[in-house]
Amino acid sequence: MKTDKKPEKNKNLIEKYTLKEKLLMSGLTSLAVSFMFILFGCIDIYANNMLEFAFTFSDIIGPVLLVFFAVWAALFAILMIFNKGLLNIFTAFIYGLIISSYADGFLSDKALVTSGDVNAMTMLEYNRMLIIYVAFSAGFAILSIILKNNWKKVVVFLSVLLIGMNGASLVSDVATKKLFSDNDINCEYVLSNKGLDTVSGDENIIYILFDRFDTNYYDEVIEKYPGYFDDLEGFTLYHGATPVYTRTYPAAAYMISGVPYKAEVAPTEFFDKAYGESQFLKDLKSNGYNINIFADRYYEYNDAKSLIGIADNVESVSSYSTNKTEIIKYLSKLSLSRSFRVYLMKTMYRNANHGVVSTLSNLNCESGTYQDNDAQYYKTIQQNPLTVGNSNKNYTFIYLHGSHTPHILDENCEISENADEISQTVGAFKIVKEYLNQLKALGVYDNSTIIIAADHGSPRQETSDYIEQSEELGNLGQTACIFFKPKNAENKTLQISEAEVSTDNIIPTIVQDAQLQTDYDYGKSLFDIKEGESNPRYFYQSIYDINKRKLCFNVYEIKGNAHDISNWEKIDFIKSEYQWY
Repeated sequence: MKTDKKPEKNKNLIEKYTLKEKLLMSGLTSLAVSFMFILFGCIDIYANNMLEFAFTFSDIIGPVLLVFFAVWAALFAILMIFNKGLLNIFTAFIYGLIISSYADGFLSDKALVTSGDVNAMTMLEYNRMLIIYVAFSAGFAILSIILKNNWKKVVVFLSVLLIGMNGASLVSDVATKKLFSDNDINCEYVLSNKGLDTVSGDENIIYILFDRFDTNYYDEVIEKYPGYFDDLEGFTLYHGATPVYTRTYPAAAYMISGVPYKAEVAPTEFFDKAYGESQFLKDLKSNGYNINIFADRYYEYNDAKSLIGIADNVESVSSYSTNKTEIIKYLSKLSLSRSFRVYLMKTMYRNANHGVVSTLSNLNCESGTYQDNDAQYYKTIQQNPLTVGNSNKNYTFIYLHGSHTPHILDENCEISENADEISQTVGAFKIVKEYLNQLKALGVYDNSTIIIAADHGSPRQETSDYIEQSEELGNLGQTACIFFKPKNAENKTLQISEAEVSTDNIIPTIVQDAQLQTDYDYGKSLFDIKEGESNPRYFYQSIYDINKRKLCFNVYEIKGNAHDISNWEKIDFIKSEYQWY
């Protein structure tokens, strides 16, 4: 007998979403992603790092909104293509990754602490992070299959939660960071290129800071290129020298000024203190020296107005221009990198040696702003060789990107995709050799005091004790190169010394070799410390306060050969109320 009864719907199959349900799921998911990573992410990064960026909030808000809507629309269109299980799995994968990033950051306590090195994580940390991402993503995908049509309720909940959390932070940024009222570039003066190609025909002090020149890099270079440094006529390499700090801030400002930093003031105030109170810079001036300091913004100085009356290459900012496309690309990368730290380490710093200022905006002054672009500087010094100026006495400080990541230079100081720490060091050192050869050609080499020194060595993790990391990292970062040539040195090839010295001894050496007239006691010079003589040194490891995000210091005393970590002892911890820098 026939019946008109229709077969029951198989309840194990997911029903097709209605258009209204698809619009809801696709619209909220795309809104949550674009809001979190574009609108909130870009504005939050700018709001909390305004001093680093040489552009204003009004410069970026239009492009940020445009990209926010574009990403929202594009992702929305893609999601609307899917239905049934595919839409569930796709959205589950998106939320799985986002929740994974929160879990990874919470469990690691290190998600935002990196020096830009690709291998900043240990293999254990990397594997743990990978497990977290796979577990959450797979778990969410399975949950979406189990819940079938009810998965849309989870999507609505997670979307509203993410938008609410990030929206509250965005409101806080707007309310507390004065984004609209403080709408300026926070920089009135810069260190320009004025005098970059000029030396004195009589008296010169040349001080080249070669960023991150770890003595391990030196050893690797001579292993691959034996005798590479032997032509450094008159120089002595202090192979066992220790840096005073582990990061360019505050090391560079300290090496320029001689004023130490112990977290007693905020970073921007320290620049004013260091350059304004520097006895060394005052003594150079009173002894008749023309002072040129070629250093990049942010880590070396904030606003060069603190160097007015000291450095002769200080110039006012006449205007600035922005590259809005590059700004949005950079801020978006940073935003994405905060959640996915593997992406942070591998891509965030690819253009770091050009500096934030030169890739995103230009601060214009009469002679051009100095920027630490080693590849460009090498071309410049070849095309515009050094000349003898009118000054009887010149003090020249030059900051080079040196051995620092990203490794983008080949041995010829040209941009290369196949660069490593050896090619980076050799390539950047070509600038030094070219500079020295030009001093010789001008006949001023012999009578010049010349220093080539690292601000610090290879980095270590900044959330744990320096000594404890030695089992895994060996002696990376424990010592950093100091090359010194006094006036009229007798040795024709490079000499090696294992004397127990540090970057703390450089300025006293300059004062002594240049015979500066001063009543100030600068302490021991390199001349005063002989091989085999005990000389305790002090080392300040920048340490990140996870809970407060503050810059603190572990303080170590080193007695004996610094290559041997057993000669290191932690003696103090300096708390700080000032920001990580």
